[in-house]
Amino acid sequence: MAIKGNSGMRSSFSGTVTLGLVSFPVKFVVATKENGVSFHQLHGKCSSRIQQKVYCPVCAVNVERADLVRGFEVEKDRNVTISDAALAKIDPEGDKAIEVVEFAPLASLDALNYTGGVYYLAVDHKQPCDAYRVIAAAMACSKVAAVVSYTRNKVRYAVIEARDGLLVMFDLHYAGAIRSAADVPQPDDSKPDKAQVELAKELIAGMTIKTPTLEHADSYVDAVNQVVAESTHEAAKSGKPTLTIVPTRTDNLMVLLQATMKAKKNGSKKAAA
Repeated sequence: MAIKGNSGMRSSFSGTVTLGLVSFPVKFVVATKENGVSFHQLHGKCSSRIQQKVYCPVCAVNVERADLVRGFEVEKDRNVTISDAALAKIDPEGDKAIEVVEFAPLASLDALNYTGGVYYLAVDHKQPCDAYRVIAAAMACSKVAAVVSYTRNKVRYAVIEARDGLLVMFDLHYAGAIRSAADVPQPDDSKPDKAQVELAKELIAGMTIKTPTLEHADSYVDAVNQVVAESTHEAAKSGKPTLTIVPTRTDNLMVLLQATMKAKKNGSKKAAA
């Protein structure tokens, strides 16, 4: 059967998903792309781009990158030097196997554990993809995700989900990397006001849809591009264009909920007109 999509799409890594005796090769295609903006640091006097130096305050000299070594702080202001050779001894061997550890219901997964690394697992257009297709279909029907381990510089864990016939992999944090919720300031045990809860539920119900709209444009990028265009056009002028949003302040939660409901209803009426 033919393979859909761009078979020439660049991948960052490759591996083999292994489930018992069943295996199939995949390519990691980063599912997200950086669409933000970045700025250079310039000298305000001449607008020249600055250079960042690595400076040793003891020797009072700038240090070349080639002269840097790794140090691990064993106690305050005391470091032990770690060589590349020492780290090489503990580096895991990468056999490119993406081994399924277990399956779990999709509803049981906690997105808090995801690291943000998201990859499409693309098929190799030169290899058969029947196993890929079968496993993806079975996972979708069972509404489960696969918890897998793989090696890429170090042993990592990830979750693979089946979405519209395509396998998508989400890297996971290690257990010790998630802070305990008990350490986070949170509301006390006082019960919320029932009337306010009912109004909040009505507000939520009015804004709830079956299929969420997740394709949002990055308004900040557009705004920055507009600022850049204006600044370029008025390079000879001083001052910077700003956008100030002054929110309405009130401590009355019921008033805020009622005002939000009213604004939503007015918006719906205008859209229907």
